[in-house]
Amino acid sequence: DIAECFINDTLLPNQQILKQLEDGSLLISSRVTKLGDVIPTLKAWMPKLEVLSPVSLKLELIRELNASLERL
Repeated sequence: DIAECFINDTLLPNQQILKQLEDGSLLISSRVTKLGDVIPTLKAWMPKLEVLSPVSLKLELIRELNASLERL
């Protein structure tokens, strides 16, 4: 389960679990200096996670995933 992985390990820089929701999912915060530093980790957990902010990170993930799909 992805939530257990984030609870048991620090997978993102400066990771903080802000809240565990009723469905078992987590609201997590991470502070980074370069957004690109977290993209590989986030992509590894797709589609089991959702990036809420910053929007620029969400858009970069979408761009990279679309580029991967086009190469198929």
